[in-house]
Amino acid sequence: MSQVAKVVEWVNQDGKPLWWRHAIRIALGHGEIKSELVDVLYNLAKMEFGLLQKDEIYPSNISPVAVTGGKPLEQ
Repeated sequence: MSQVAKVVEWVNQDGKPLWWRHAIRIALGHGEIKSELVDVLYNLAKMEFGLLQKDEIYPSNISPVAVTGGKPLEQ
């Protein structure tokens, strides 16, 4: 199993903050998390913990991560 696959498996485990999934997805897709995306992740974390109202893309942002950086295919 590749190192990326291990990270993806780890972040998709129950009990991990859901916003971490989007952070990993961004890092896999872009190679880094740029400063302008930190606020996006911060707001996503606030939505997860009920400090902000969940927006329409919240479910997509917290969905499990695939090794490709996207979402896993439905089975």
